[in-house]
Amino acid sequence: MQNVLVGYSKALYATWFYYKPARLLLDAGEGIVHVLGKRIFGIRKVFLSHGHEDHIAGLPSLVNLRNLSNGDREIPIEVHHPAGDPFIRYLKEYLGKKQDQRLRYSLSWHPLEAGDTVPVEIARRPVRVAAFPVAHTRGWQSLGYRVEEQRQVLRPEFAEAEPREVGALIAERGRAAVVEEVWHPLLVYTGDCTPPEDPAPFRGADVLLVDSTFLDADELEESRQRHGHIDASLRLAAEAGVRHLVLVHLSNRHGKREVLEAVDRAAERHGRPPRLGYFYEDRYVPLRGAAD
Repeated sequence: MQNVLVGYSKALYATWFYYKPARLLLDAGEGIVHVLGKRIFGIRKVFLSHGHEDHIAGLPSLVNLRNLSNGDREIPIEVHHPAGDPFIRYLKEYLGKKQDQRLRYSLSWHPLEAGDTVPVEIARRPVRVAAFPVAHTRGWQSLGYRVEEQRQVLRPEFAEAEPREVGALIAERGRAAVVEEVWHPLLVYTGDCTPPEDPAPFRGADVLLVDSTFLDADELEESRQRHGHIDASLRLAAEAGVRHLVLVHLSNRHGKREVLEAVDRAAERHGRPPRLGYFYEDRYVPLRGAAD
């Protein structure tokens, strides 16, 4: 996991993830510069899910250290964020003062609506980040993000064809009639959100990072907060056919035993994804999945 994803997640304190293959940062809570060190110079794009402090408070340090440390100071940073979030607007105004004081690289801000996509230029294949709506903040939108790779796959009617048959079909009918281009979800991140009912944004994801603050629906209802829970996360993974489920934003009110017991209860109802684990602070903890 750490070859692909580095991060920190602890409910109320900080949440962020650096997805190394695409050199992008998902949210920007505190601790980015301490954990990543010189790797901060690899960050090209930042995607903020919403403007709560535990998801944006690390951005000023990132901007400042990129400007002062020994590294390539000419690599720009793009900050993509939900349009209309007032707290992100305040942050932009604050960091605008830094830009006025000779920031040595370009720092740009890009408001997003659900359904918008952003190309990622440095990948081997065409890759983009697609924004989708999640329910968390009241009065303005919050967004989740899908990191998607463009792939060519057989059309459904030819899915069972043998490899030697595919060439003959293409020769007979043309490639466009046999093969179609799809956007495959490499990684999906929900940010903070209530449990989604529709599994469509997560379907077939290689990795799903999902808000799992509470243990189950009863604890969530008692809290009256707009967050997720472990039982809903395993349900969502099962319905969407997720290959690797990663529980994030866990509350520190729960010890490891409580988390494991909640996972086991949820697995009895919904089954286990092929791979399963959780982030607590900067540690990724693998758990038994269906493939183990």
